[in-house]
Amino acid sequence: LTVQIAAQPNDAALLLQRADLRRQHADFTGALADTEAAAKLKTDPRTVLLAQARIFSDAGQATNALRAASDLIALEPGSSDAHLLRARARLKLNQAASAVEDFTAAINGTSRPAPDVYLERARAQVALGRFDESIQGLDAGMQRIGVVDSLQLVAIEYERQCGRFDAALERLARHAQTQPVKEPWSVLRGEVLLQAGRLKDAKSELQGAATSIQSWPSRRRSLEQTQQLIARIDEI
Repeated sequence: LTVQIAAQPNDAALLLQRADLRRQHADFTGALADTEAAAKLKTDPRTVLLAQARIFSDAGQATNALRAASDLIALEPGSSDAHLLRARARLKLNQAASAVEDFTAAINGTSRPAPDVYLERARAQVALGRFDESIQGLDAGMQRIGVVDSLQLVAIEYERQCGRFDAALERLARHAQTQPVKEPWSVLRGEVLLQAGRLKDAKSELQGAATSIQSWPSRRRSLEQTQQLIARIDEI
């Protein structure tokens, strides 16, 4: 890219490509210099602002990331990327309520949001004590993009934190039915039953999982993941 830019110094697209590579290599000063050079070439300011917001975000400069993302949103209110970057900046600046609004705008602004964006919003909502809203948002995400283990696990955890053990167990039962390997979910169910004070049920669930694991081929039992699962059962 540097060779190409030397031959075509007025190509803003090349400068922005190099800026993004420099960002990925944590050369934030060089990346910003490239975006500033691109801006002088009368390129689309939205492209420059998005690149700068990403650079500032990766560099940990939340205030500058917030400013760049806000300037982009002023030009393009529907920019999902800009809302996501501003949400993350606002979280770092302890503006959780505003961050939730931006996470929602980021989710609504794309056809298929990444699961991580739902998780980030959920955590921001929980930081505000809004557990019900957080769980509802995770469920809405799974209705939209499909049931994802990471989203379901966090929803189960929040149900547990709220003391809604029956709801957590119901989620586990539904989710386990769709899983080819059920033993990890049985162990988690045992943990929830124990937390709920249902000791007899917890013991039965965990013994069933342990017995099932012992029937696996030795090679599978020797895997690190399996050993970790067995250790969890032993700890309980």
